[in-house]
Amino acid sequence: MKKFFTMIAAFLLAFMLVFCFTACETEVSVTVGDDGYLIINGEKTDMKIDTSDNDGDDETPPEKTEYEKFKEAHPDYEGSEEQWREDMTNGKLVDKHEYDLVLSGTVSKGSVNFTATSANFSQAVADLHKPVILPMSASSEWKIEICGTILPNGNGGGQILSSMSTESNGRIYLGVNKDNNRMFWGVCIDGFYANYCFDVPAATMSEEHTYLFAFDGTEFTLSIDGGAQLHLNKLSINNGAANTAESTGLKLSKELRNKMHAVTGSDYAVIRHLGSASHTLTANLKYIKAQTSQTYSYKETTAHPLADKTVFYLGSSITEGINDNKGKSFVEKIAALTGNKYQKEAVSGTTLSTVDGDRSYVKRFEKFDFSKKPAALVVQLSTNDFQRDNVPVGSVSAGMTNFDTVSLTGAIEKILYETKRKSPDTKVIFYSCPLEENFVCYKQYGEYIKNVIPKLKEKWSNFVLLDYYNAEFTKIAGYLYGDGFHPQPMGYAQLVVPQMINLMLEIL
Repeated sequence: MKKFFTMIAAFLLAFMLVFCFTACETEVSVTVGDDGYLIINGEKTDMKIDTSDNDGDDETPPEKTEYEKFKEAHPDYEGSEEQWREDMTNGKLVDKHEYDLVLSGTVSKGSVNFTATSANFSQAVADLHKPVILPMSASSEWKIEICGTILPNGNGGGQILSSMSTESNGRIYLGVNKDNNRMFWGVCIDGFYANYCFDVPAATMSEEHTYLFAFDGTEFTLSIDGGAQLHLNKLSINNGAANTAESTGLKLSKELRNKMHAVTGSDYAVIRHLGSASHTLTANLKYIKAQTSQTYSYKETTAHPLADKTVFYLGSSITEGINDNKGKSFVEKIAALTGNKYQKEAVSGTTLSTVDGDRSYVKRFEKFDFSKKPAALVVQLSTNDFQRDNVPVGSVSAGMTNFDTVSLTGAIEKILYETKRKSPDTKVIFYSCPLEENFVCYKQYGEYIKNVIPKLKEKWSNFVLLDYYNAEFTKIAGYLYGDGFHPQPMGYAQLVVPQMINLMLEIL
């Protein structure tokens, strides 16, 4: 249509020109050049007309497909149109999912007696006929409502819901313990159960009540019989002495989400069982119902996302694992949980600085086989360098190749440089130590992290710091040995491992 009016305008213009010049008895020639400009009497003008047939101004825009409409309404959805059709067929794209968990599944341990009004579990483990997918992203929410008597005998405990019935490493669960009057969400890593607790009146557990466990994208809460929300307020390991949270339940909720993310490698927890072999369920339940927000991003996997990664570890005592750890540290625990491959070069008491000669980090770095193309090199920012009078701190160099490896900073730069040269895609993760304030070099160590590390990060693109020194986490006495420095086994499992895995998931 636009072309039509343009041509009419050109015709009128030409007509007026011809009329004008004819009145003056002058012959006029008007043509349109290949580039669309008018040519009058052989002279090209600056007037141009549109001869295109493709402007489409008068055409109705094509109607959007249902897939395009869905993508506009759900910008986080990453699936192709084919995947979208499959997800639609499988029911993944509904706004809410609802589950009835009691009247389902196969009993694999103990017994379950179904009556007209309830299911009575006796030291039982029941497999759900359909997994319950609990999204954990900031945009998700869900509710699990349980009606019945959680502890009909008035004592004991167990895991009401669990992600794994037999394996413990990486298990996510909803549990109860009468001895300390708590209900909790928890994560087991390497045999250490971290329970994030709600305090519940003792009598409540041996009576019939309705419990509503909820997650709103940020916080885990519990309400009983429609009452006020209870917030997570304690963290205990293996149901031992609990530490009260220094702040609100938001902090504990964040820790819990991070641990769930570490063990699953995703923003989803998948519940598959009622009870678990190690913590069977004894309860009289009228129903358990769950309602969750959309789960379209959920992808069922058979292996952890880090399973196909190779990681090199370089360090001293914390990387090695001393005392009761018997030479095993977070390195072996991460591999057991994720299935990743690794090479570990760790010697207690050694320094980054080459004052240690062949024992130094710089010399032991040469033992790594970079033909394996590791996804990451994890290096301990050891305190040993700060405890030696003969190790200068040094400063970040101006160049990119020559480094004073006797100094701490020069040794770090040497490792960064050689890694980048040998394997450009390998990320170098330095981690600081979770020191207590009474440790001998606590202040000096903190000043180095604050003042020098940012300059190293600015210079080296392959440098990342995992800062346990300044990390926020709930204090547990058993995390560290009495020296205020070396982690105990539970400290490796529940403090070091989750944060290290989550950083790897983020950057690798």
